This record gives sequence, C-alpha cells and structure tokens, in this order.
Amino acid sequence: MDESNSYANNPLDSRQLRAFLMLTRRGSFTLAARDLHLT
Repeated sequence: MDESNSYANNPLDSRQLRAFLMLTRRGSFTLAARDLHLT
C-alpha cells in the first residue's frame, strides 16, 4: 500500500466529521445537508 495515500495521513477535519455524523444520524445525504445548511 502506498503510504502517501493513506487516510491516516489525511484525517477528517471537524467540518467533515460533523457532516459524516449527521449523515449517519439522518441516513440521507439530502436530509444531512439540509440540517447542516449545505447545498
């Protein structure tokens, strides 16, 4: 595996983590985006 492309080298920032958590809670990209006021 090429270490330069490892996810460990590019951890999620707080905005991405918040979006991922909302997606798991809502179960829908559309609903998660709406709740996070994203387009």
